[in-house]
Amino acid sequence: RIARRLQVADVSAGRGDAVVARDSRVTLELVGRLVGKQGWTFEDTRDDDDPYRLQLGRGEVVEGLERGLLGMKVGAVRRVVVPSPLAYVDRSKEPVPRRPAFRQRLYGTVLNDMRRTQEQIGLGAGNDVAGVVAFDVKVLAIRPPR
Repeated sequence: RIARRLQVADVSAGRGDAVVARDSRVTLELVGRLVGKQGWTFEDTRDDDDPYRLQLGRGEVVEGLERGLLGMKVGAVRRVVVPSPLAYVDRSKEPVPRRPAFRQRLYGTVLNDMRRTQEQIGLGAGNDVAGVVAFDVKVLAIRPPR
């Protein structure tokens, strides 16, 4: 099977006592890539020096990314590879790409029913390549919930 489970790889551990919990507010740098599209980047907060500020625990964040952030400390860097069922299942989940062209390409790939059908025919049921996303994240701040 292809990317059926969440995968994380720590690049650096970070520092301090605060760790990302299920209901944390997290500020982070993020690079998002489509794994099945040769790693095409659909978001990079370093380009505009504007990090994401995400509230976890409310169902507003891509489930796989939310799970992948748990336990991280400030300064930690991690790659989170998210399988389709835990990635973009609709257009409402954060992080939403800020550039319209990138948003269109992301959703046109991961939410494309024809692509899903073709991959199931070619790769077998449950195998989804183009819907797999990778996030490279660096935690900048962790705050308690509001």
